[in-house]
Amino acid sequence: MQFVDATDLALTEATALSDYVATSTLLVRTAVFELRCPLEDASALALTRVVDAVLLVVSLGKTELDRAQRLIQLIGRDRIVGCIALRESEPSRKRAAPKASSGGTKVPRFRPRWARSGKGTSDE
Repeated sequence: MQFVDATDLALTEATALSDYVATSTLLVRTAVFELRCPLEDASALALTRVVDAVLLVVSLGKTELDRAQRLIQLIGRDRIVGCIALRESEPSRKRAAPKASSGGTKVPRFRPRWARSGKGTSDE
């Protein structure tokens, strides 16, 4: 499984990644993309349109129901496989990408060169 932190992608990078995902056979069987809210980030919205499935993550007491419903309409109800509701006990802070287990390779952050060259991927 490949984890890609795509929360800080520029639109041009998201377009390159979207094209790569949509037109190629990935070198990994499963890829998980962490994205910002597609309602606020065009890069994230572009990626939700080319992946096989979307798992929503909402914050209890923070995410407004009408925004979640709008997002479901935008992405398509049939493409959403579930929703995780998180209760935040402290202020949100950016999480670091998970470290690979000993003997594994480090999980890279996305760079357009990585997508084109196939470097930094694993097939586990």
